[in-house]
Amino acid sequence: MAFTAPAQPIDICLSLTSAMSRARTLEDIYQAALDALAQGLGVVRASILLFDPDGVMRFKASRGLSKAYQRAVEGHTPWRPDTPDPRPIVVSDVEREPSLQPYLEIIAAEGIAAMTFIPLVCQGRVIGKFMLYSEVRHTFTSDQLQLAGVIAAQVAFAVVRARAEAAAEEANRLKDEFLATLSHELRAPLNAIVGWTRMLQEGTILSPERVSHAIDVISRNAKLQTELIADIVDATRIAAGKLEIERRPLLVPRLVDSVITSVIPAAQAKRITLLRRMPQRPPRTQGDHKRLHQVLGNIVSNAIKFTPEHGVVRISCDVDPSSLTILVGDSGPGIAADFLPFVFERFRQAESPSARRHGGLGLGLAIARHLVELHGGQIRAQSDGPGRGSTFSVRLPLYVRPRASRRRLKEAGPSGHEEGVWPGTVEPHRRTLSLQCGVAREARSEVGQGEK
Repeated sequence: MAFTAPAQPIDICLSLTSAMSRARTLEDIYQAALDALAQGLGVVRASILLFDPDGVMRFKASRGLSKAYQRAVEGHTPWRPDTPDPRPIVVSDVEREPSLQPYLEIIAAEGIAAMTFIPLVCQGRVIGKFMLYSEVRHTFTSDQLQLAGVIAAQVAFAVVRARAEAAAEEANRLKDEFLATLSHELRAPLNAIVGWTRMLQEGTILSPERVSHAIDVISRNAKLQTELIADIVDATRIAAGKLEIERRPLLVPRLVDSVITSVIPAAQAKRITLLRRMPQRPPRTQGDHKRLHQVLGNIVSNAIKFTPEHGVVRISCDVDPSSLTILVGDSGPGIAADFLPFVFERFRQAESPSARRHGGLGLGLAIARHLVELHGGQIRAQSDGPGRGSTFSVRLPLYVRPRASRRRLKEAGPSGHEEGVWPGTVEPHRRTLSLQCGVAREARSEVGQGEK
């Protein structure tokens, strides 16, 4: 049987309201909704689907449907999230509905002859839909569709509210974790600075070697604190919409060279091989050299930090007609699939505070994403899973120089600094490469044969 005797609408609404007030999870809400549809409309086969963050309609709960059917039709929807004034769609005979033609075989195998689409709408946006199925050709009355709409409105509001509560709880949890991490990250270098400073003041350190070591420790930890505070300031500016960039034409290989120069000591300490491959004649992009150095420096530093000793970090650049993409790959532990969607969110770290082996506030990649987007670009993370390494890509639009600027550049000659790169970054890098620190050359375009 496709239908059972329905109850009175007012009883259904009161029962649903009571069930919603007791619901503790989204699953509780889904089951209460399916119960209301069964009691109010007499349907025994129904489903609830919601848009996921990528805008794909996904099954959340169902009754009387096979997994094969759900896999085959998942994603089909007559509405978008921003569809204005969506209305129920009644398909009394599935064989006569053009939009269902690609699914007729699986629909027939499921024994479905008619179906009805009920939109779930909250705050003017479609968040999902009810699906009501019948084994015989069937059309609901206007009163039944009105009741289905009332149930849908209650469920949509409950789902949005539950999601908001879950997001608030998650935000509070992340805030607490961030404060715990922040206190640790600030206290550790401060303890070192205070301890070594006190020993210097008390004169307990006498040998020049120990004095030099003390100054080095103080300097290193002061720099670490400066970087932590800079990240916090940047995050605050981003939240207030006050972080700005200065756009100038620049060459990516020179940007990469300056970043590699800054991370070579860290790579040398872990005997990590850095491989650099750039196009022979790369086009320019336009951006803020300091901020893009911050972005790329964060990604490369993370790659070195998480890659085990004797590992490999690769930095390359791909070019297409409208953009260039900087790729940073490593042979590190990789990123779990369930964490990958959150890797660029503030305060997110794959390790829990109690099990952290690496420092940091969890702000660097969130800041990097914002900076890349300010440049009109995109940043992505990819990983095949734990133990498979990871690859971060930064795509930036190409710089198209105005004709007048091209003439001025030609008159200035090749040594002009119109690309916005600080002079002297390439030569020191070549000298650094003479150190036996595990930095490898790859192809003819390696650092040792970089831009002349």
